[in-house]
Amino acid sequence: MDGCHKTGAVVAGNCSGVSPAAIPPALAIRAPANNALRMFTTITLAKCQQSQCESRTASVQSRLMWKLLIVIIMLGVGAAALWVNAGRAPGPVIEIGGPEVIGQTGEISVTVTAPNAALKDFQVTLTQGGAGTPVFALTPATASELKADGDRVTVTRPMGKRVVPELKPGAAKVTASAVRPVLFGFREARSTVTRDITVRLNPPQIAVLSQFHYVNHGGSEMVVYRVTPPDSESGVRVGDYEYRGFPASGAGIPATDPGMHVAFFALLWDHP
Repeated sequence: MDGCHKTGAVVAGNCSGVSPAAIPPALAIRAPANNALRMFTTITLAKCQQSQCESRTASVQSRLMWKLLIVIIMLGVGAAALWVNAGRAPGPVIEIGGPEVIGQTGEISVTVTAPNAALKDFQVTLTQGGAGTPVFALTPATASELKADGDRVTVTRPMGKRVVPELKPGAAKVTASAVRPVLFGFREARSTVTRDITVRLNPPQIAVLSQFHYVNHGGSEMVVYRVTPPDSESGVRVGDYEYRGFPASGAGIPATDPGMHVAFFALLWDHP
């Protein structure tokens, strides 16, 4: 047992980097000198050297793994930031056009602006009294109805009592929503816009208030009239020409009736 402990001391000294020449003479003299002990000592030294090499290799591999882990974490953080920013991207810009009043006839026009005019969804709905009427929905069959102009696409649909018999006089709302792809299509950006319109099914009423009108070929004249409702588009038509009317207050005529309008018109010299 003493010889084993002494041999262990020699091995420990070699494993810790102490050369055989540095072993104290006392230990060297007292150590057993048979062949089996020499073989055991040689094998133990080889194992220690191999263990040191494996330790160095493991240390290098550990550093590589840490670097790879840091790169993976940075890529994950970057991907998460891109995902969050893509979710905050602005949606398409929507403009609802067309007249503010529709009746027996009319139209609804909607323009959407998006990069490269790329849309994943586009819908237009007319709502009145809680009931919605689809005006347009983007499908492979309806995509050809869109008029493209750069980043802008426009759709125009007829609307009125003749198109939607369920319409009733009163207020209505046009709702347009559009979706564009973001982050190579992995995320979406949506926009929704509404516009209030009025449904009038009774034709406007008009009455001429001025009594005397004198006009010659090549001359002009003014007419005063009342139109109901006051915000109806009105004027005078002479042949193929139309002359728009304006509120009488703008012409210097004191009037408390908002329906009172004036219109200036001309009679061309070559008019039959």
